[in-house]
Amino acid sequence: MSPVELKQKIHELCEQGFVHIPGFVPKDVLGDIQKTVHEAFYDTPYGRDERTGAAEDETRLVGLGTDVDVMPVLTLPGKSPLLPLTNPDLQGILAELLGEDYYLDRATVRRARANSDRFYYHKDQHGDIGLTVLLNDLGVNAGATSALPRRHLGTPPTLFAVKNINAAHPDEVQMTGKAGDAYLFYRDIDHSRAENLTADDNVQMIYAFVNKNTQPASNNRQCLDQNALKDLPLTLQQMLRPYDGVPAGEYKGFVEKFLYGSGFTSPGAGDYDVRNDLFRDFLYTMFFVRGKTLRNPADQSLPRNTTKLNEIRKVTFWQYVRGLSWWLVFRSYVLAALRKTSRGEAAIHSLKKVLGRA
Repeated sequence: MSPVELKQKIHELCEQGFVHIPGFVPKDVLGDIQKTVHEAFYDTPYGRDERTGAAEDETRLVGLGTDVDVMPVLTLPGKSPLLPLTNPDLQGILAELLGEDYYLDRATVRRARANSDRFYYHKDQHGDIGLTVLLNDLGVNAGATSALPRRHLGTPPTLFAVKNINAAHPDEVQMTGKAGDAYLFYRDIDHSRAENLTADDNVQMIYAFVNKNTQPASNNRQCLDQNALKDLPLTLQQMLRPYDGVPAGEYKGFVEKFLYGSGFTSPGAGDYDVRNDLFRDFLYTMFFVRGKTLRNPADQSLPRNTTKLNEIRKVTFWQYVRGLSWWLVFRSYVLAALRKTSRGEAAIHSLKKVLGRA
């Protein structure tokens, strides 16, 4: 990409929350990756455990659904599955948004099987930049990632803003394209996976990147053999280095301690990192989406869970509140209270049966 094209891609990513990059992976590299992934799934039809790399069987637990198989990229043989990350344009965008010293956090192959169901709308962790590479041509309702434009950084958690998280949304855009195309996206955008109504599996590689002070959280880095890094290009070694940012237990004042160290949980049955905590999300937005410089003056690194966009975008109290559905807030807290009692949990289960959703 020319400097102008690169600037346009960064602008679109920041404005929309995602950007399409056609022909991102060269055909020869794409062919090697497709062959490697095909052979890996032939050897392990249900994928591999992200923490250990061990082969899964049909009883495995996959958070994305029983009709989805996951393969940690770091368990695949050869260098080809990591070669897309050596693209200088990609590195330029990541350095612009995350600072020079960023990490590759998550790297997985995801296969949504033929005739598989939708996944529900949700947000992932703030400050993550995702890269999806399509390994096959992908049309509408073929299992593509779906996202809601402009619903990233500063919009409330999905649970409190989207009426039906399990259904297709009228504003959604499906990340379709040709094999070798890629999408860059903010992982805290409201997104889901469309149903795959076709007779073909849909296979994508998904990478996630975080800044220097955001400790990589994904399990599949634990499969990494640091001794193998010496054979990789220096840029990949830098992305995969052991964590050397601000210590995880070191906080600047009450706000950071509450956000990252309190153990506070939410009605969405999740903590800050799994997107369902309204209080923490509000506090994060008020303190870290303020349109002002956040960088460390010594090394220009950003605070944990932030990107350059946090220094550009400012969200006010009223903007955030207007994004909430107060009915969804009320319902979520009532259900959370009911789930804490055995009778309430039984009543919720019975109601789901009546509605045909159990």
